[in-house]
Amino acid sequence: RGLTKLNELVSLIRRRLNPTLTVSGIVAGLYDARRNLAREVLAELKSYFGPKVFKSVIRENVRLAEAPSHGVSIFEYAPDSHGSEDYMGLALEVLARTARIEEGASAESLEQETPIKSLDSHKFGRASESP
Repeated sequence: RGLTKLNELVSLIRRRLNPTLTVSGIVAGLYDARRNLAREVLAELKSYFGPKVFKSVIRENVRLAEAPSHGVSIFEYAPDSHGSEDYMGLALEVLARTARIEEGASAESLEQETPIKSLDSHKFGRASESP
């Protein structure tokens, strides 16, 4: 359901405000590799979105939930936690992807490689509605 909503929101923004809006990447959050469903959903994300899916995943982590209630980032609250490691890995991956774009690959060419398309007929859209 989350990706269907993302797709709808991107389409709405393109129609009303910014026809050139692109999605730079997809991040899997609350990931728990011990759960079959999490692995299946991640595989489906990669199948559907291809290179738009970041290799970094944000693992499920209690410290990530606690940090905002203390008014600090995960890097301040629990710098040695999985959440901190995961977000740092994601930040480095985003920087590397941005550098590749600046070196010659345009955002438009990345969008053409893996366009955001309707999820309605894709099995991920139906599977995600299950509890």
